[in-house]
Amino acid sequence: MSQLFGFFLWNKGLAIGGIARVSQTQLLQPFITLSVAYLLLGEAFDVLTVFVAIAVAMVVFVGKNMQIKALASNS
Repeated sequence: MSQLFGFFLWNKGLAIGGIARVSQTQLLQPFITLSVAYLLLGEAFDVLTVFVAIAVAMVVFVGKNMQIKALASNS
């Protein structure tokens, strides 16, 4: 039931913020999950995980700040 509710909230967020920008946030989900697992369960972090998390966060940051051009329609 919680996934169903989350699905509707996610789609509403996509509709409000635009798919191209909001969907970039989903790329950070694995790293947020790893961080919570580290804090709550003592999951191990290695240097490569941290490096990749920083790289993905930088790509998301750049993607969210890029201008989005609308395609011209031929109608």
